[in-house]
Amino acid sequence: LSMSGLSAARILTSRIMNAPNDGALADIVKQHINELNEIHVSAAVSRIAKLTASRGTRTLRKNQRDSVLVLLEERLRGFRNIRARNVANLLWSYAKLGYHGNHSMVH
Repeated sequence: LSMSGLSAARILTSRIMNAPNDGALADIVKQHINELNEIHVSAAVSRIAKLTASRGTRTLRKNQRDSVLVLLEERLRGFRNIRARNVANLLWSYAKLGYHGNHSMVH
């Protein structure tokens, strides 16, 4: 990655981690889906799980949230290898959310 690419990736990570609620995070994911790397995907899924746990930061209905998770899961399919730590974060988040996707990152 170039320096500008690296800083753009860091800025995107920061935007994901600082999203004020699940709706804002969903907008970031949809807007940048083709730029997301495995760290972004893992961060976004775990942030959704944390934001969903609190009524004050939960703005999406379950079906809306699940559609964002499907989008993120489909993005994961494009990556050849996913680090164990990211897989663990994803599995924790899916369990916390009660999400029963096809867990493509495990295959």
